[in-house]
Amino acid sequence: QLMNSNCHPDIRFAVCSALVPNCVESRQLPPCRGFCNEIKTSCEPFLAMAGEPWPLECDRFPFESEGECSLPGPATCEPIEIDACQGVVPYTETQFPNLLGHPSQQAFLDDTT
Repeated sequence: QLMNSNCHPDIRFAVCSALVPNCVESRQLPPCRGFCNEIKTSCEPFLAMAGEPWPLECDRFPFESEGECSLPGPATCEPIEIDACQGVVPYTETQFPNLLGHPSQQAFLDDTT
């Protein structure tokens, strides 16, 4: 419901960057903190009306000025298989667990069907 809310011009990108975070050289690249906070400011009221909490902890993400936004740790990149995010984000590989707590793409798909 958040992805189709139109609460921010980049909401689809924001949801997809958390759902299927970019993976470069086996490192997960989360959204930058400023972008996350901008989306939160616009969209948190929409979720509150639906009785849902804001799903991302923007304070966990690095500031844009800190350079590359990334999360440390070993990982393996995998192709994005979630149709709703293909073509929305400018990359084709991701890493799980994602920033919303799904252990795999299949787990997300199972939760939404």
